[in-house]
Amino acid sequence: MGVLDIYGFEIFQDNGFEQFIINYCNEKLQQIFILLTLKEEQEEYVREGIQWTPVEFFDNSIICNLIENSTGGILAMLDEECLRPGTVNEDTFLAKLNQLFATHKHYESKETQSARHIMDASLPPRCFRIHHYAGKVTYNVTGFIEKNNDLLFRDLSQAMWAARHALLRSLFPEGDPQKASLKLPPTAGYQFKASVATLMKNLYSKNPNYIRCIKPNETKAAMLFTPELVLAQARYLGLMENVRVRDGAEQVLVELPIPTEELAFGHTKVFIRSPRTLFDLERRPPGSGATGKRTSTSR
Repeated sequence: MGVLDIYGFEIFQDNGFEQFIINYCNEKLQQIFILLTLKEEQEEYVREGIQWTPVEFFDNSIICNLIENSTGGILAMLDEECLRPGTVNEDTFLAKLNQLFATHKHYESKETQSARHIMDASLPPRCFRIHHYAGKVTYNVTGFIEKNNDLLFRDLSQAMWAARHALLRSLFPEGDPQKASLKLPPTAGYQFKASVATLMKNLYSKNPNYIRCIKPNETKAAMLFTPELVLAQARYLGLMENVRVRDGAEQVLVELPIPTEELAFGHTKVFIRSPRTLFDLERRPPGSGATGKRTSTSR
């Protein structure tokens, strides 16, 4: 069993390349949460033949594609600008994004707003804004190309190899001058995207359980609860939909005085509507009404 600890979205006054990369990872983690807890569990209800009113939820795959699409995503456009010859700067990168995503409903900039006749003083020039599942984040493109190029990587590798230390040479084999390559090293964005893909593959092979941490106030003060802040987090984290989907059962105790409307019988499982009923069952001591029949357990 492993534990993946994610701090969450980063939304500051000034957000740069680092925040963009971190928030991309969080979009991917939210996507796996949606697929494994909201989409698949409702599909299970259909397979079980349960009469179920579908719970609507936002599928953030459109945002993930906006960022990571290999032929037309933001990361691909950034790599293209970093690798092409000629004068390259953040202005040409932003202009390309504005043209490519002019009508995308989760992307906007000063230029795309002007084209839509939108007056928004909160969005400065040399910036673009993404409508993430957790809210809108404005990114300043200054430094995007330099940080994505990761030009220190080759020099660092050569320095580590020159140290003549066996461990360092094993960690930086590309620093060997006999293996020097004229090929540019992979960009930071490319490496991060590959790491995220590996992480997602690993997570999809597991049966994850989630612990959602809610920030009760903005000042990290004890005994201070801000309802508006907590409610906003519960909404954008998908917790409202998750609670509605997870009206599940732990076991079948048909002889207990449970109202019929509390139970829904599937093909192989029994689902309980109210968490209160489930809690009551868990508090009952063994032998206080269980049939002893083994049943499937819904999450």
